[in-house]
Amino acid sequence: MEKKTLNVLPHKEKKIKYIRKDESVFCGMEVIPEKSVLLDYLTAFYPNFSTTGRVYDNVKGITVESKVDNGYFDGEYYWDETDIYHFKKYNMPINQEFIEYVLSNVY
Repeated sequence: MEKKTLNVLPHKEKKIKYIRKDESVFCGMEVIPEKSVLLDYLTAFYPNFSTTGRVYDNVKGITVESKVDNGYFDGEYYWDETDIYHFKKYNMPINQEFIEYVLSNVY
């Protein structure tokens, strides 16, 4: 995905969906076959939220100074740089509905 896109967050009436399978699990054991497609999708957007906060590596318990924890929204799902980091580095479990949503929009 070469084009970066920007979407606004929904009104309060619409519930925001998150990409994590479990809010407190940052490390997964299995690599999903669609990982590269999902990473392309997750990084194809401009941030909706900017922050001075850094990504926190919840597995090692350290701050990742080189990464700002921006937030993203595609009109349905929300994720942040922390999610991208943990998914890329530790195979963080991703919500199956999000995987299906991305695959149906990409292909």
